[in-house]
Amino acid sequence: MVEQEVVRRIRVLAEAGWGHKRIAREVGVARNTVRRNLRAGSAADTQVRPKARRLTGEEQQRAVELWNGAAEGNAVVVKMLLAQEGVEASVRTVQRAVEERRRQVHAAQVATVRFETKPGQQIQVDFGEKKVRLGGQLVKVFLLVAVLSFSRC
Repeated sequence: MVEQEVVRRIRVLAEAGWGHKRIAREVGVARNTVRRNLRAGSAADTQVRPKARRLTGEEQQRAVELWNGAAEGNAVVVKMLLAQEGVEASVRTVQRAVEERRRQVHAAQVATVRFETKPGQQIQVDFGEKKVRLGGQLVKVFLLVAVLSFSRC
């Protein structure tokens, strides 16, 4: 996309009688770009590039909250939810805001490694205790869970 100032310069040089090739060399764009911009009409018809947008600290925190919660890890959904709250940002801006949290989630996912064994070779045992009410009285209950690693049942 050509900046507005370049388009204005192309038009001024064309009005001065310069040819397309000469304008292209002078401005540093292709001849087709010169032709297209001269055919387009006024400089107001050109597209304006939006300014760079950064989220404030609070907006970044909100983006991470939404990414963890309602958006379920989807930056596009976070962008839409932020827009409903009056915060305008591109998807890439949102992705940058939640990047650290995405890395943490990914690291946690890949940190778990399955350990495969043959049937009957290994068992996982967990032991715990919990206080519960039985018959209106508080009783300590002991729990034991044993899972064969092969079956994972």
